[in-house]
Amino acid sequence: MKRIPPAIAIPFLCFFLVSCARCALPVGLGRGEVTVAAYNVEAIFDGTDDGTEYSDYSVASGSWSPELYAMRLSNLADVVKACARGGPDVIALEELENPGVLSDLNRGYLKSCGYTWQAMAPARGAAINTGILSRLKIIHATAHALSAPGSEGMRNILEIEVETGQANVTIFANHWKSKLGGGQETEPLRREAASILKRRIFEIAPTGMAVIVLGDLNENADEYERAGRSYPTALMPIGDAAGSAADDSLLLATKPEELSAAPAGSLYDPWFGLPGEGSYWHGGHWETIDHILLSSGFFTGTGLKYRSFEPVTSSFLLDGKGHPLAWNGKKRQGYSDHLPVVVHLGIGSER
Repeated sequence: MKRIPPAIAIPFLCFFLVSCARCALPVGLGRGEVTVAAYNVEAIFDGTDDGTEYSDYSVASGSWSPELYAMRLSNLADVVKACARGGPDVIALEELENPGVLSDLNRGYLKSCGYTWQAMAPARGAAINTGILSRLKIIHATAHALSAPGSEGMRNILEIEVETGQANVTIFANHWKSKLGGGQETEPLRREAASILKRRIFEIAPTGMAVIVLGDLNENADEYERAGRSYPTALMPIGDAAGSAADDSLLLATKPEELSAAPAGSLYDPWFGLPGEGSYWHGGHWETIDHILLSSGFFTGTGLKYRSFEPVTSSFLLDGKGHPLAWNGKKRQGYSDHLPVVVHLGIGSER
């Protein structure tokens, strides 16, 4: 097997803290299940100019303001609460400017949700980053940076380990390289991210700990098929992954039962059970680029068990055509061009 390059671990860039928020809801299994979500919020910057913002988020130019920033946070809080009653137990949020935005959201608009833990690992040169809010205790946090040519300014992969009351779970929050510039041309950067995750999953496997890989991977569940099978993609169905070409790919099971005989490190992608649905509307079609991938530990053993998965389709998140209602600064309304996705995990053999 081709050697998978090591990730660059950068724990000193991780910020995690105990907030002063009080939990208004029972945590995790106190409600009979653990909910985990991921959401690309569509670029939320704070109300000050730092010099790294996108051009249309400049306070000095008048295109952005503290008032609009507060509106975006208020809207985002409404979306988080729509993912599960009182908000999911763990949520990864992509496209936040910095840890201050995550703190403003948590300590202010989501204070009643009781997210005692938060984490972010800002990448050097990245205008937007990925953060996590959690009611479950974060007992370990680190980050992994890409190092391939062209990866400058790319978002780090944030890794946390949480206590669930059943068994600890490792969660990887991601925001991979977009297809801007072409799918095949940008695929190497998504495959490097996949190879970093694959190596870490192999390292974790001997512990028996369950693993979740989530976030905006900018890659569909059936990306290999959409690419005409003309080049290996970062996500590959197990049945299409024969040969060394897929060494740097995450292998996906299309059904949970496939995991029992799958290569080590394979993950189940719940999108395969929801034909015709998606979280991102592009080019006249739904795309399944926002993922929550699950290891075999959620289908065996005595820990948390997979129950269900869905995109969040609350009516206020959709436009008149049923597509995501993206933020519109001129109209001062909207949320994101993505929909959140959420997975429900239960106790024992419950489904």
